[in-house]
Amino acid sequence: MSLESNVADLVKSANALTGVVNGKIGAIDKRVDVQVAKMDSTMANWGTTASQILEVGPGKPFKTIYEAWTSLSGKVLRHDVKIKVSDGVHTSTSIHLRGQPYAHRIRIEGNIKNPEACVLKFVPDNAKLSHGVIFNGVRGVNFSGFKIVGENDADKNFTWRGVNLQRGAYVVSDPNSIQIEGVHNGVELIYGSLYFCPGLKVTDFGGHGILVHDFSRATVDDVKLKGRGKQFVSVRPDGVKVITIGIKADYQSFVTAHRAVISQCSDTGCLAGKNSVVFAYGVQIRDCANYGIYSSSGSKVEVHPNDGEPSAIKDCKVGIGARYQGAVFGSDLAIQNVEKGFYVDLAGLASVVGSSASHCSVIAYEATNGGFINATGSSAKSIENKVKYSPVSSGVAGNANATIVFS
Repeated sequence: MSLESNVADLVKSANALTGVVNGKIGAIDKRVDVQVAKMDSTMANWGTTASQILEVGPGKPFKTIYEAWTSLSGKVLRHDVKIKVSDGVHTSTSIHLRGQPYAHRIRIEGNIKNPEACVLKFVPDNAKLSHGVIFNGVRGVNFSGFKIVGENDADKNFTWRGVNLQRGAYVVSDPNSIQIEGVHNGVELIYGSLYFCPGLKVTDFGGHGILVHDFSRATVDDVKLKGRGKQFVSVRPDGVKVITIGIKADYQSFVTAHRAVISQCSDTGCLAGKNSVVFAYGVQIRDCANYGIYSSSGSKVEVHPNDGEPSAIKDCKVGIGARYQGAVFGSDLAIQNVEKGFYVDLAGLASVVGSSASHCSVIAYEATNGGFINATGSSAKSIENKVKYSPVSSGVAGNANATIVFS
């Protein structure tokens, strides 16, 4: 056999082998493609493959926020997910959001620029109750761009809360993006929860504008809270009568509410109890039936000026009260048109240097039963009062060694 013939046979064999190999490779590629497709399908079922927008509303893939939320249950959210709610009025008895360990990847968004365009309206269930938006143990979710509307009528529809955080929930709202109207408690935090919502607005509440208790914390700078007037009394479904409080921090909780504006409460504007703390620099409180600010049971409220703007209280029964070892700290505070400006009792403390209490129909500064008021620099500023100081010095018989330091 010639050399040329051998070479030709070798080339022929090589070409045949190449064809076989190419066929095998093609078959392998097809099988790989099938498995990749299966994997993509599986990934879509148990995890995200890219950022997503889940649209909610009439004609959208999801009818409700809750439906969009639960569609993510059991999935690993390796990318951000936005639940985008269309403008309009969305009705429900409650929106209960829980069971999502990747909540920090989720943003629930209505209309950021105009929250009034995207309304979450809560209607009664068979028991004539509704419950607002509930965040149960979910951490890091953003909830922004909504007006929440409920009612405070036990005979028709009693909306317990507009926004409720419980069991260690952590929620953030964009500035000026949440409005709440007509509910019993505007915002309520319990069991170690945390809420950041600057510029929050709560109106026509029947219980508390903001209630923070059980080791929880709220940061609500520039909040605006307006109740239903000094004479308003709410009746809960259990028959208990309730008067309104703007901000209440209770049971070792913490609230920051600088530049808050609080009005029309049938009890107290800002209350701290049971070892809680409130920072409210530059707060403005008016038209409350009882106290403007009240601190008790080892709690502390600080109301210093904010960027030169002093805190002010007017048209309340008592401007500031501190009892049962509660304390209030402030400077350049102005109180006007009240019965009592500062009232400190039962080992309470008010350190209000450079402040003023004017036009007080009963007394400007009163300390009793071991109370202490540091009113240094108050005398010239405090005008038009029936009585300015009581006691006028420490050790006066009957005042249980209460003390006012003034100049």
